[in-house]
Amino acid sequence: MRKFNPGTSLTLLVSLLLIGCSTVRPAPPEREGLFQYWGKMKTPRYARDARDNHLVARKPASPFGPRHSGETPVLVEISRETRTLTSDWQWPLQEVAVTSNYGQRGSDFHDGVDLKAKVGTSVYAASSGQVLYADSKIRGYGKMVVIKHGGKLSTVYAHNSKLLVRRGEKVKRGQKIAISGNTGKSTGPHLHFEVRDGVLAMDPVALITPRGFNPVARKTPLGRTVATRDR
Repeated sequence: MRKFNPGTSLTLLVSLLLIGCSTVRPAPPEREGLFQYWGKMKTPRYARDARDNHLVARKPASPFGPRHSGETPVLVEISRETRTLTSDWQWPLQEVAVTSNYGQRGSDFHDGVDLKAKVGTSVYAASSGQVLYADSKIRGYGKMVVIKHGGKLSTVYAHNSKLLVRRGEKVKRGQKIAISGNTGKSTGPHLHFEVRDGVLAMDPVALITPRGFNPVARKTPLGRTVATRDR
């Protein structure tokens, strides 16, 4: 079993999240290592095509130059391994209302979903794993927790008012890890939630919500899920 190396993992994480919540930005030389790794990744960026409800892949923009618009989506399937690893995942809130979806937002790309949450709402781990980051040093995300799960999967919980776990700590699925808030670059109280496969962001709704499941007023392992439109 590989020994958990907080220093190396934290460097990789900071490099990744400095890209920004929704925009791929040019990387300075000291952060090129991550993007060289990104370039070797074969898995495409996932998005959801609202017209036919298929999963689509969006080729990541070059990290060293401006984002190219008009890229043609390519239909893909989330791997069987990823489906298996996330089969028992749950939403991080008891009541889940999506206020801003994963995917293209104007000229930017939103790497996760924004979930409605009043300041003081309990935030839970979507699955068991080990805390990779629990701090507020990454600009824009406020007080944030990142948990590493099986394979290359990780989850991100941002804009919290209080963190209840520490880096390196092992957590269980459904464990309370934070208190939601309005810290960092935020227009109002909410929880920003991401699911990543390595450095690539995936649509949490596509993974956690079962196929054919209508998320309106239905029960999740923690509570009620309500679907809403983008802001």
